[in-house]
Amino acid sequence: MGIEAIIFDLDGTLVDSMGIVHGALNLILRDLGLREVGKEEMAEIAGMRLSDILARMAPWLDPIAAEEGEARFKMIYSSSELRLIPGADEALERLRGMGIRMGIVTTTPREPARDLIERLGISGYFSVVVAVEDVERPKPHPDGPLKASRALGIDPKDCAFVGDSPNDIRAGRAAGMRTIGVLTGLSSRERLAREGTDLIVGSVAELPSALSRWDP
Repeated sequence: MGIEAIIFDLDGTLVDSMGIVHGALNLILRDLGLREVGKEEMAEIAGMRLSDILARMAPWLDPIAAEEGEARFKMIYSSSELRLIPGADEALERLRGMGIRMGIVTTTPREPARDLIERLGISGYFSVVVAVEDVERPKPHPDGPLKASRALGIDPKDCAFVGDSPNDIRAGRAAGMRTIGVLTGLSSRERLAREGTDLIVGSVAELPSALSRWDP
């Protein structure tokens, strides 16, 4: 198989949360007097840090207003009833049984990310969780995936990065990892394929079976 470790994105990959993330972002944009983003645009900016999204959309925005927007987003995310992608927990158990080490790289802030994976009962599967505060340059830069691979003690070429957005795929490729796209976020198969994704599956539930047949 050739894959010793899998590093996962969180939102839209392991957790069915992109509807919440999209809605919360548009709520904040409305409150700031900015235009809302549609599904396709959301798919393109998914995985980016909220401060970077706001800076790109409104570089003139008062930093205090941007900070307040980030705080509100964190509050909405933390208070939402989020669930695992169906079959994700069984897939993680099977992957662990296959001897694969696992980590998470997310642009969700550290506290809500860790609280969420604990609440969903999956924290024990992951040896490392890299949140947005843990890197200088978040996705699509490779800093997060590389930090996770170092923590796992596994060469990036022996890792796969799994995500639902173009920014996830770009981060994984830039880190020198194999990339696996899932279709449980906002991006289509065609969109992920345009990024040169090595393998595309419907969801993480399909990963163990797909990996057993894959020869990267």
